[in-house]
Amino acid sequence: MVLEFSRVRSLRLVSEEDCNDTVVLFTSCIKPQELDGVDIDCYKVSKADMALIRDAFKR
Repeated sequence: MVLEFSRVRSLRLVSEEDCNDTVVLFTSCIKPQELDGVDIDCYKVSKADMALIRDAFKR
């Protein structure tokens, strides 16, 4: 799993659906101000994978 967090430090998902176990994967660097016009794919992930992703954010 490769996650690129070099430009996007945090992102809050706002949806009518439950987003607690959703992660956004970026395939290239996107500046936060560019997110408005971008199609973003969201994937349901396991709780174990969420723990790994949270650890990556802390580094």
